[in-house]
Amino acid sequence: MKAMVKFFNKSKGWGFISSSDKDYFVHYTGIKMDGYRYLEENDIVDFEVETLKDGREIAVNVVPILTMQMVKDALKDEGLHIKTIKDSHGAKKYLVVDGKNVIQSDEQGMSFLDLALYAGFSTSEEVA
Repeated sequence: MKAMVKFFNKSKGWGFISSSDKDYFVHYTGIKMDGYRYLEENDIVDFEVETLKDGREIAVNVVPILTMQMVKDALKDEGLHIKTIKDSHGAKKYLVVDGKNVIQSDEQGMSFLDLALYAGFSTSEEVA
């Protein structure tokens, strides 16, 4: 199942993945990646659902597909970086700026998926 990360606390190692119908708890031990295992808000992941003995469902075998770190790395290669802002409704948006802090993207900010597109990633098969 593919979904977006809703929240992840790096220091505590847990968070939630949000699919269209519900949120799933995720623990860092359920993340499949090399090195320090963590997720960031809006990362797109593939995962399986496991039902615990008490009936709760959790995310396991979580594989990051498109991450903020991937986008940051791609933009860094072009001498660009990301600034986070909030729009008039309080929603998190992203700006792409150059080394002189000149905005290179829409000044109103972009969603994570739009940011990924800007950085050259295909998002057609990802979670909307």
